[in-house]
Amino acid sequence: MKPIQALIHWIEKADNHDRHLNKRKRIRKWSLILGGIGLLFGLSFIETGNMSIVHHALPDQENNQLQITDSIPMKSNPFELPTDSFEQLLKQHIHEKSAD
Repeated sequence: MKPIQALIHWIEKADNHDRHLNKRKRIRKWSLILGGIGLLFGLSFIETGNMSIVHHALPDQENNQLQITDSIPMKSNPFELPTDSFEQLLKQHIHEKSAD
Protein backbone atom coordinates (compact mmCIF):
# COMPACT_ATOMS: atom_id res chain seq x y z
CA MET A 1 0.00 0.00 0.00
CA LYS A 2 2.93 2.32 0.53
CA PRO A 3 3.60 3.02 -3.20
CA ILE A 4 -0.06 3.94 -3.68
CA GLN A 5 0.02 6.30 -0.72
CA ALA A 6 3.21 7.89 -2.06
CA LEU A 7 1.56 8.40 -5.44
CA ILE A 8 -1.52 9.98 -3.83
CA HIS A 9 0.72 12.25 -1.75
CA TRP A 10 2.70 13.27 -4.86
CA ILE A 11 -0.50 14.05 -6.81
CA GLU A 12 -1.91 16.13 -3.93
CA LYS A 13 1.38 18.02 -3.64
CA ALA A 14 1.42 18.74 -7.39
CA ASP A 15 -2.23 19.82 -7.25
CA ASN A 16 -1.55 22.24 -4.38
CA HIS A 17 1.46 23.63 -6.25
CA ASP A 18 -0.70 24.08 -9.36
CA ARG A 19 -3.41 25.89 -7.40
CA HIS A 20 -0.88 28.39 -6.04
CA LEU A 21 0.15 29.44 -9.56
CA ASN A 22 -1.57 32.47 -11.02
CA LYS A 23 -4.20 31.86 -13.66
CA ARG A 24 -2.06 32.79 -16.69
CA LYS A 25 0.84 30.51 -15.70
CA ARG A 26 -1.53 27.64 -15.02
CA ILE A 27 -3.25 28.05 -18.40
CA ARG A 28 0.11 28.28 -20.16
CA LYS A 29 1.44 25.22 -18.34
CA TRP A 30 -1.54 23.03 -19.21
CA SER A 31 -1.67 24.36 -22.78
CA LEU A 32 1.95 23.33 -23.28
CA ILE A 33 1.38 19.92 -21.70
CA LEU A 34 -1.77 19.17 -23.70
CA GLY A 35 -0.25 20.64 -26.86
CA GLY A 36 2.80 18.39 -26.46
CA ILE A 37 0.63 15.34 -25.96
CA GLY A 38 -1.47 16.30 -28.99
CA LEU A 39 1.69 16.82 -31.07
CA LEU A 40 3.02 13.40 -30.07
CA PHE A 41 -0.36 11.87 -30.93
CA GLY A 42 -0.35 13.54 -34.34
CA LEU A 43 3.24 12.51 -35.04
CA SER A 44 2.41 8.92 -34.21
CA PHE A 45 0.31 8.75 -37.40
CA ILE A 46 3.09 9.92 -39.68
CA GLU A 47 4.69 7.03 -41.49
CA THR A 48 8.44 6.98 -41.16
CA GLY A 49 10.06 5.46 -44.22
CA ASN A 50 8.73 2.77 -46.46
CA MET A 51 7.35 -0.08 -44.48
CA SER A 52 7.15 -3.41 -46.21
CA ILE A 53 5.39 -6.50 -45.00
CA VAL A 54 7.12 -9.70 -45.95
CA HIS A 55 5.03 -12.82 -45.83
CA HIS A 56 5.70 -16.38 -46.81
CA ALA A 57 3.08 -18.65 -48.25
CA LEU A 58 2.01 -21.47 -45.98
CA PRO A 59 2.45 -25.00 -47.33
CA ASP A 60 -0.64 -26.78 -48.53
CA GLN A 61 -2.17 -28.80 -45.76
CA GLU A 62 -4.85 -30.57 -47.75
CA ASN A 63 -3.25 -33.97 -47.24
CA ASN A 64 -2.57 -33.50 -43.53
CA GLN A 65 -5.94 -32.16 -42.47
CA LEU A 66 -9.35 -33.76 -42.63
CA GLN A 67 -11.91 -31.63 -44.34
CA ILE A 68 -15.37 -31.75 -42.85
CA THR A 69 -18.15 -30.89 -45.20
CA ASP A 70 -21.48 -29.95 -43.82
CA SER A 71 -24.20 -32.12 -45.26
CA ILE A 72 -27.00 -30.30 -43.48
CA PRO A 73 -28.55 -27.49 -45.49
CA MET A 74 -28.70 -24.45 -43.23
CA LYS A 75 -31.82 -22.37 -43.21
CA SER A 76 -31.18 -18.66 -42.96
CA ASN A 77 -32.76 -17.70 -39.67
CA PRO A 78 -31.62 -14.25 -38.55
CA PHE A 79 -32.07 -15.16 -34.88
CA GLU A 80 -29.97 -18.34 -34.97
CA LEU A 81 -26.29 -18.07 -34.12
CA PRO A 82 -23.73 -19.76 -36.35
CA THR A 83 -22.94 -23.30 -35.28
CA ASP A 84 -19.77 -25.32 -35.47
CA SER A 85 -19.49 -28.60 -37.37
CA PHE A 86 -19.85 -30.74 -34.21
CA GLU A 87 -23.16 -29.12 -33.37
CA GLN A 88 -24.37 -29.61 -36.92
CA LEU A 89 -23.43 -33.28 -36.84
CA LEU A 90 -25.24 -33.64 -33.50
CA LYS A 91 -28.36 -32.02 -34.94
CA GLN A 92 -28.20 -34.36 -37.93
CA HIS A 93 -27.90 -37.39 -35.62
CA ILE A 94 -30.89 -36.24 -33.56
CA HIS A 95 -32.98 -35.63 -36.67
CA GLU A 96 -32.12 -39.11 -38.01
CA LYS A 97 -33.24 -40.71 -34.74
CA SER A 98 -36.49 -38.76 -34.67
CA ALA A 99 -37.27 -39.72 -38.30
CA ASP A 100 -37.14 -43.46 -37.44
